[in-house]
Amino acid sequence: MSKKVISDPDNSQERFLREISEKLGWFLVGFTEGEGSFNLSVIKRSDYTHRWQLNLSFNISQKEGTLLGLVKKILRCGTIRSRSDEVYVFEVRNVKDINEKVIPFFNHFKLFSEGKRKTFEAFSGIARMMKNGEHLTVKGLEKILKLRRLLNPKRGRKRKYSDQYILNSLKKILRDHTPSPSP
Repeated sequence: MSKKVISDPDNSQERFLREISEKLGWFLVGFTEGEGSFNLSVIKRSDYTHRWQLNLSFNISQKEGTLLGLVKKILRCGTIRSRSDEVYVFEVRNVKDINEKVIPFFNHFKLFSEGKRKTFEAFSGIARMMKNGEHLTVKGLEKILKLRRLLNPKRGRKRKYSDQYILNSLKKILRDHTPSPSP
């Protein structure tokens, strides 16, 4: 009689974390403290029903690509690309990988600085909301945009679209696509 093995995501996350040496885990924390960032970009898309695409990402930039290969090996996800300014970028944009690899990693190997920890907490909240589909509602998007302000507070002035513009356009799209009740 064979025993059926049921895959449990929590067990795979625990196994994933156990397989990371303390030395490499703390190396990645330190590297992230100096060169890493947790981001959310909001892109206007005419081919999306709600007209807005949310791109969540964890990235680390470096002039030397070798260390980024080690980061990719530790986290078992992400991509490495080179920019035109000769800087390499390791990036994780897949929401599933963010929820199953990046967030558990930083929950286990805690960030040191208060600022980076607060940024990570906001990032984790956004990832959880996106996983649950909350980004597809006006109320959920409002919460996400409020959390986004905590990710990179100094970048808020550089954003192409204000939070209010995004929310107003989404409300208009929903209003225009909601059928009127029949008399």
